[in-house]
Amino acid sequence: MATVNYSCVLIDNKEYPRAINILKTEYNKNSQNYLVYNNLGYAYFLTERYQSALESYTLSIELEKNNPLAYCNRGNLIYNILNDDDGIKDLLKSYELGDYEAGMILQTINTKNCLELKN
Repeated sequence: MATVNYSCVLIDNKEYPRAINILKTEYNKNSQNYLVYNNLGYAYFLTERYQSALESYTLSIELEKNNPLAYCNRGNLIYNILNDDDGIKDLLKSYELGDYEAGMILQTINTKNCLELKN
């Protein structure tokens, strides 16, 4: 768990390549830790390596089906970056699991869609 926490510090300090290397080393040791994959996905996302981020978020979800953060991250990536409405499904799942950030994203999407309908 210390490695996962340290990766968060590195990501916050924008040391993405270092965070990615540490997380890759960690998943080679413990490939069952869903948080490793979620954080790796986030680091990939921030470096615009979207396909790698998508794969990492998906692995995180496969390891922990009730992981709201990975659903939120993957949904945000799919909807806002890949421009695919399927991301809304993940955002809804995340919200159902208690992630209120997903709820705020969904509210923003709803507001945007309502404004587009008015125009």
